[in-house]
Amino acid sequence: PCSQASLLYAQALGWVGSAIAACQFAPQLLATWRQRGSGALSYATYLLQTAGSLLVVLNQAVFQQDSWPVWLPVLVSAAMQACVL
Repeated sequence: PCSQASLLYAQALGWVGSAIAACQFAPQLLATWRQRGSGALSYATYLLQTAGSLLVVLNQAVFQQDSWPVWLPVLVSAAMQACVL
């Protein structure tokens, strides 16, 4: 098994990754909000990303029964993507 320091390091990396994942669409969402339109976005790409993210959340939360820090950032990202659409 892993040492306590390794586990803490892995948990810290998980939290940083979760924070980045949760914030990754914030700039596009803010720009879309300010311009009151989405401009030159690829709606197909956003639609596929949103659907894919929701499927990942479904898998992690329901089927794998992972704890909320694993799937909540992906759900937040999916909600931001859906808002842009």
